[in-house]
Amino acid sequence: MNISQTVNRSKLLLGAGAALCALLNSSAFALPSILDTAVNPANGHTYYLLDNSDWTDAANKAITLGGNLVTVNDLAENLWVWNQWGANRDLWIGLFDPILGDGSGAQHANDFRWVSQDLSAYRNWRAGEPNNGNTGEYNAYILAQSLAVGQGVWNDGPNVPSLAGEPLLYGVVEVVPEPSSTLLLAGGALIAFSAKWRSGFRSKTN
Repeated sequence: MNISQTVNRSKLLLGAGAALCALLNSSAFALPSILDTAVNPANGHTYYLLDNSDWTDAANKAITLGGNLVTVNDLAENLWVWNQWGANRDLWIGLFDPILGDGSGAQHANDFRWVSQDLSAYRNWRAGEPNNGNTGEYNAYILAQSLAVGQGVWNDGPNVPSLAGEPLLYGVVEVVPEPSSTLLLAGGALIAFSAKWRSGFRSKTN
């Protein structure tokens, strides 16, 4: 098995493990309902706003919808989500720290991963965060606009549906559309044509 295959297999195992842990920790599988739906014109992805819940239940609901809690790839996507639903809500995103007990410093910050297994390095933490201030703060969320603490900044929090002094927490799901069969067929035909053309070109030059 080469390095690439090993990395891919590790990603699959990590993803399966995260999903299984989420399912096992779900509070009696009482998953939140969908409150709203929107398509981001910048990427064509569909986003769902879920009802108030903890991070685990929101992550489980995302899986049933064919997606994950949102992976935020850049400032534009972050502000789109925040402006869409963050007026009076804290919003769960798909970033979490899988390493329990890793303290409150740089190691804690470095351990955060996207539940989708995306490698996006984009972060928009509020100054001083993530700090695991109350211990057990292993899940990331966007702070509501009503808190007036910065444009779409993030905090780390515990796996609960509400936090003292803040609006309730609501999950945001992102579903990436599958390539259509037409596109797949067109891609296959293009590859076949390219291979045939290259083969003919080599024959003429030999």
